[in-house]
Amino acid sequence: MPDESSLNLGNDRLLPSALAFFDMFRMPLTAMEAWRWRYCRSGSPVSVVNVRECLGDRCGTESGTYRLTDGKADIRLRQRRYRLAESKFRRAGRFASFARLLPTVRLVAVGNSLSWSNSDQDGDIDVFVVAAPGTVWLTRFVLGGALIVLGLRPTPKDRQDRICLSFLVSQSHLDLSGLQIRGDDVYLAYWLAGLVPIYDCGGVAESLWMANWRILSVLPNAGGPRCLARRRRVGRPFGYRFGQALVPAFRFLEPVACRLQEWRFPKSIREMANRDSRVVIRSDVLKFHVNDRRQEFSRNFFGRLFSL
Repeated sequence: MPDESSLNLGNDRLLPSALAFFDMFRMPLTAMEAWRWRYCRSGSPVSVVNVRECLGDRCGTESGTYRLTDGKADIRLRQRRYRLAESKFRRAGRFASFARLLPTVRLVAVGNSLSWSNSDQDGDIDVFVVAAPGTVWLTRFVLGGALIVLGLRPTPKDRQDRICLSFLVSQSHLDLSGLQIRGDDVYLAYWLAGLVPIYDCGGVAESLWMANWRILSVLPNAGGPRCLARRRRVGRPFGYRFGQALVPAFRFLEPVACRLQEWRFPKSIREMANRDSRVVIRSDVLKFHVNDRRQEFSRNFFGRLFSL
């Protein structure tokens, strides 16, 4: 993988780094998006005007968007995916309306391709959940059980519009730097900055971004969760204060919920558990990304930049 000095990521104001990342997902960008998602470790600030002038000279254009001249980004595909994303967000909102009734749930956010409104029709809905300290296992047990009963959990044969509950952390463990892959974890930075909160129990999303400022520093224009106006978040339920008073009592059920779920783990999860950051099973982090492609994305990203 090329290093930063060979790519000159800090000083090349004209490097279309955002296009190199989103081209992997066939997603062209507007000039504003290219500025917002610019990947840069250091260097002088650039304006949207600087970026637009750069893109006009070095990249292909179509309907007000930009892509790499030899890339696969497609404006028609993006428009179609954007329309599909609206219905998926509505479904995610309904899940958040249910999840907020569980007092241990502190944050529900949409991540991955759907957070960029770029999800395929047959794609699932990846949600990231922050739970009250000491209740991660119980939170997953209740929410996951409800998804199974309602037939909304992804299966190998059907993932379309199903809710994927594969990443939960405790509110006491918002710093995700320990889950980074070796080298530059490009995807984790874009994933964090792109999270779309759909239920936030009192500024948890902002705390998440502040705890991970080092990871987000490579995207100085992204704004992370401060760009929340695009989605309306679900409010707190009636009886919220009473529910929060019950959280300490729920912690007594945490060991039971842990044993019941560990007993049902498939062989692949058991074999990969805690070997690296793909599958992490701890009291404060539950991450089940068996098909974690972050290494592949980083190689492709820096390879594209190097070719430019």
